[in-house]
Amino acid sequence: MKSSIKFYLIIALFLNHLAFCQETIEDNQIIALGLLKNDMHLGENIDTYNCGLKYLNEIKQGEVLVITGIKECVSEKDNQSAKFYEVKFNEKYLFIEVDFLICEKDYYQIINSFTEQERNIFRDNSSKVADIQKLDKLKKFDEFIKYSTQQGLIVKKWKIIDESEYTDGTSVEIEFINPTKKTIKYIWTTFVGYNAVEDPVIDRMKGVKNITVKSIGPIKPDESGLYTFEYVWYTDIVETAKITNIKIQYMDGTFKTITLPDKEIMSDSLLKILDEQD
Repeated sequence: MKSSIKFYLIIALFLNHLAFCQETIEDNQIIALGLLKNDMHLGENIDTYNCGLKYLNEIKQGEVLVITGIKECVSEKDNQSAKFYEVKFNEKYLFIEVDFLICEKDYYQIINSFTEQERNIFRDNSSKVADIQKLDKLKKFDEFIKYSTQQGLIVKKWKIIDESEYTDGTSVEIEFINPTKKTIKYIWTTFVGYNAVEDPVIDRMKGVKNITVKSIGPIKPDESGLYTFEYVWYTDIVETAKITNIKIQYMDGTFKTITLPDKEIMSDSLLKILDEQD
């Protein structure tokens, strides 16, 4: 499996260029943000026949969205009305029903009270805020890649898996990315499992809490490797787990040890940026 990593150079001049320190009209200008309640599909257009959304884009729960405007739709089908926020996300203007965003204020009513000129200025300023928000995410992505390159490894994602309802066992699936210029030969990953009351699990077969698995390469530069390890724990009481240590051996015979592996694990937001570029 190959995963190309793109390095983003975030230049401060871009942020200065996008700064929105403009005068406001009668101090009416605001920055309106909304927190997405659930995983949702936002639409690029609204169907006037039934007020349904078209050309859908999936956005995950918890995303903070910049509101750029409002729109009311009256259905041609049954004359029912629906209210939408317009938001800007990843350089696209999208629509979402107002009830699916958690907002500090009733921004729909506030924006609805604006004059046409005020709405235009609000949309322009909010659009710039959304652009800055994306650049900030790319900056964090760039910082993560640079740090992980120095450390020698990225944990793209990993999870524990209940092996079977008929047997006592918990497995691990883990995917690594090699951000370095050297080919990886082996990776040793040490896990500690925790039960429902957050106590370390002592495996009854192995008699230890620290369990190490070995991933066999090669993983070439800028490529990834996906591994599944069955029955890492011979018990099904493992509710959560942590990676406590990673040791890497490269093809040139050199080694590297990562003692703070949490910093090498991609967050959902970083993973989303990576997936968008593939």
